[in-house]
Amino acid sequence: MCLRIPRVLYLVDASVFIFRAWFSVPVEFADRDGNPVNAVHGFARFLGDLLEREAPAHVAVAFDESLETSYRNEIYPAYKANREPAPAELKCQFGLCRELVRALGVVEFGSSRYEADDIIGTLTLRARAEGMPVTIASRDKDLTQLVGSQDTYWDAVADVR
Repeated sequence: MCLRIPRVLYLVDASVFIFRAWFSVPVEFADRDGNPVNAVHGFARFLGDLLEREAPAHVAVAFDESLETSYRNEIYPAYKANREPAPAELKCQFGLCRELVRALGVVEFGSSRYEADDIIGTLTLRARAEGMPVTIASRDKDLTQLVGSQDTYWDAVADVR
């Protein structure tokens, strides 16, 4: 008898880990032109650890592209209106993080209309329709509402599932 290991789709909420790296990795990390890459460095370490430790067969990374153009702003103009915009030094690192993900051969998603949460929700529903369990890597507790009985919510920072 052969045991069949279920395929699991790992979904990563990139912004959470990029922001965390921005605040926790020293700004001394810079490229050859002197531009800070501390968030890229921290995110690369996180993603590399995830890929090595978990060895997922299926993984996708969801990025927030623009909170200002989200469909939620059309419904409720005050949506996240009090949130400070990301500093320019951090904004440019999001693009580098996306390049890193693509260079690693990992699928990445982003949208000017939908947030990473929406993308993760859509991918979770599609995986569920295929009978594939999902592991959501994030610190955003809002994403726990997506977790079904076969799924896992993983706070990868605290390493709590």
